[in-house]
Amino acid sequence: MNIEKWLKLNTTSLKGKIVAVTGSTGGLGTELCIYLAKLGANLILVDRNLQKSQNFAFILKEKFGVGVDFITADLADFNSVKTATEELKKRHIDI
Repeated sequence: MNIEKWLKLNTTSLKGKIVAVTGSTGGLGTELCIYLAKLGANLILVDRNLQKSQNFAFILKEKFGVGVDFITADLADFNSVKTATEELKKRHIDI
């Protein structure tokens, strides 16, 4: 069985769900966001580079019509992580 067929058989819609993803502007995080957007999830991008997050958010909104927001966080900086955590706590997040 190929991966596309497996995914189609083993995933469900995420329409209306809000998913927070760290590292969304590179590598696996980018691919995960694209896949989640295909399933209809609204996304919160948690990344250290605000400009990259904004650019990626624009692409996701245009291509998939999902809601996208972002929070800036440098996971190597404790204060940045603390601030991002406080912001995430204020929001309803499903995944």
